Amino acid sequence: KFLGDVTEERLDRVAAAAERGPVGVVRTGTELMPLVRNSEFYDWLRPINIDDALVVRLTDGARPACLIFGAPKRTESFDTRERVKLVGGVVPHLQQALRTQGKLAALANSTVELAGALEVVRHGIIIVAGEHLVINLNSAAEQIFRAEDGLCVRSGRIAATSTHAEQELHCAIQNALADERSTVRR
Repeated sequence: KFLGDVTEERLDRVAAAAERGPVGVVRTGTELMPLVRNSEFYDWLRPINIDDALVVRLTDGARPACLIFGAPKRTESFDTRERVKLVGGVVPHLQQALRTQGKLAALANSTVELAGALEVVRHGIIIVAGEHLVINLNSAAEQIFRAEDGLCVRSGRIAATSTHAEQELHCAIQNALADERSTVRR
């Protein structure tokens, strides 16, 4: 369970304690479940048979992400050394996944902003990476490609329809990517 918002402590004291706890430390039901006994939240947990847990705060900040593994009451405690070690071993991977998700979201926002900026330009603009890969283009560039007058996009890569033009295109892209004086390298 990932918690996105700071939990109202009155309702879920376990999640609230996890959100205030140290990042990356696996906390046990033995430590945290007494916080909810005799509460409204425990009245909700009892019918779904959750009486033990392993809890870890994955991120820092005002809106931390927490992972909670709930378990039914057993004769043995849920927080065995093996389970705590297993959850602790997964934590760095989950933290990396959350950082990656954040970076992808930021890139998506940047892409939307870039596309908007490209659209206000009346000239055809194509952002190309190595191997002629088309990264982005505006609608004016799309019209150029639709005109079929020498340039096209094949399998997501810019190409020319004649051998001579293809060689010139290749040289132009390589020069733009490699030229030390150029501000456009990628």
